[in-house]
Amino acid sequence: MAGGMITIMLIAALVFDVGQNLLDRRTQQNAADAAALAGARFLALPACKPVGGVQPPCPEAVEAAIDVATKNGYTDAVGGRTVDVFIPPNSQSQFSGFPGHIQVVLGSSRGSFFTGVIGVASQQVATLAVAANIEDFSLSFGLLALNETACNAGHITGTGVININADIQVNSSCDSSGALTVGGAGATVNAAGASCSTTGTIQVNSGTLICNQEEGVEPQLFPAIGGPAVQPTPAAPTVTGGITSGPRNQWTVGDTCPGQGAQAATLIDPKQCKIQSANSVAAGVHLTPGTYPGGILLTQGGPSDGQLSVYMEPGIYYIAGGGFEVRGDIILRSVEAGGTTFDLSSTTMGVLIYNTDDPEYRDACVAGTGAAGQCIGAMDFQTGAASDVDLRGDKIDIAFRNLLIFQDPNASAQPAFSAEGHSTQTLVGTIYIPEANFKYTGNGTGEVLNAQIISDTFEVKGGGELSIAYDGTQVYQFKGIGLVQ
Repeated sequence: MAGGMITIMLIAALVFDVGQNLLDRRTQQNAADAAALAGARFLALPACKPVGGVQPPCPEAVEAAIDVATKNGYTDAVGGRTVDVFIPPNSQSQFSGFPGHIQVVLGSSRGSFFTGVIGVASQQVATLAVAANIEDFSLSFGLLALNETACNAGHITGTGVININADIQVNSSCDSSGALTVGGAGATVNAAGASCSTTGTIQVNSGTLICNQEEGVEPQLFPAIGGPAVQPTPAAPTVTGGITSGPRNQWTVGDTCPGQGAQAATLIDPKQCKIQSANSVAAGVHLTPGTYPGGILLTQGGPSDGQLSVYMEPGIYYIAGGGFEVRGDIILRSVEAGGTTFDLSSTTMGVLIYNTDDPEYRDACVAGTGAAGQCIGAMDFQTGAASDVDLRGDKIDIAFRNLLIFQDPNASAQPAFSAEGHSTQTLVGTIYIPEANFKYTGNGTGEVLNAQIISDTFEVKGGGELSIAYDGTQVYQFKGIGLVQ
C-alpha cells in the first residue's frame, strides 16, 4: 500500500505540477511577448535610435514593457514574480547586443502541489521574449558562415591577398582542425580593425591573418529572409550586335529565350536560355527580369568568337531550375533600363538572381527523379581574362533591396555558388545562400566584393588581390517591428 501511494503521488505530481507549469508558461510567455512588443514601439524615438551602432538607454521602452507586464499580472518582486528588461538583449538571447532590440524576461515561483513529497518544494517558470524595431539595420559582416558544426567552415587559402574592411564570423564550434582556417601557400588576410570570430577555434596553418581574433563567441543569427514569388515569363531579349547564326540551341535573332529555337520555355516545359557569341561577331544582348524555366547559360563559343556583352535590366530574375552559368570572356552588367553602363550611384539599377527548383517539378526534384533543367542548378561564374562582370543588388523592390544572389534554402539541393575570375569582377550587395557553400577563386588584380556573404560555409582562395569592401548602405537591411524570439 505504501508503494502504491508513492506511485499515485508521483502520477499526481506529473499531472498537476507539470500540467500547471505548462499552463503557467504559456500565460507567462504571452505576457512577455506583449511586454516586449509594447517596449519596441518606443525604440524608434529619436533619443532611442542607435548611434554608431550603439543602442542608448530608452527609459520609455522600459517603462512601457514593465507597465504591460504589470497589467498582465507580473510585477517585479511581488508574489514570487520577477520582471527584467534589457536594451539591447543580453547573452541569454540569440540577438545579444543587437541595437533596436528589447528583451523581456519574466519569472515566477509557486509552491508545489504534490512534488513536495520528493523534496521539490516550489516550482519556477521563466520565459523570454525579444522584439525588434529596426529601420535600415544591416549586420556588419563581410563573411558569415552559419554552419554550427563543420570544421573549416570558413576557409581562406592560396597565395593571394584579401583586403577586407568588415567582420568575419564562423558559427562552427569545431575545435580539432579549426572552424576558421587560413592555409595554402601563404595567403594574407588583412582585416585590420575588424574582428575574426568563431564559436570554435581559429587556426592559421600558413599565411597571415590580421584582425581582432575571438574564439568561443556565441553563434551569429541572421534572420531568415523569405524569397520572392514566381515572376511572369520575361519578354525575348533584345540584341544590339549581331548573333545571326549558329546551332539552334544557341540564341539567334528570331529565337525564343527562355527557350530553344522557336519553342518558348514554360514551367511545364522548361528549356535553357543559352546565349553564345559566334562567328567573330561581337554582340550586346539585353535580358529582362522574369522567370527563366531551365536556367541561363551565357558563353563565349571559342577563341575565334566575338566577345559577348549581356546587360541585365533592373528587377528579379527567377531561375526555375537549371541554374545560372557564365563561361569565357564575357561582359556582364546590371544596368539602367536600356543602358549599357554600370553605375553604383544609380537608384534604379540592380538585379536579384533567385535560384530554385521549377515549382512544377519540386516534388520530383525532392524525390530525386526530376530532370536537370527542372531542378535547381549551380550558379557558376567562370570568366576569362578579358571579362568584366559588374553586378549590383536589386534597388527597386523594397522587400529585397540590395539582395544580389538568393538561393532558396528549401530547394531540393544546395549546389555551391562558385565564382572564378581572372580579370575585373565587381559584385555589390548581399549574397544569401544560407544552406550552400560559397566558393570564390580570384586570380585577377581588380576584383571587388562590395558584398556581404551569408552562407552555410565559405571558401576563398586564389593568387590575385581581392577586396571585400563592405558598405552597410549597399547590403540587405532589416526593417519593421515584431517579435524575433
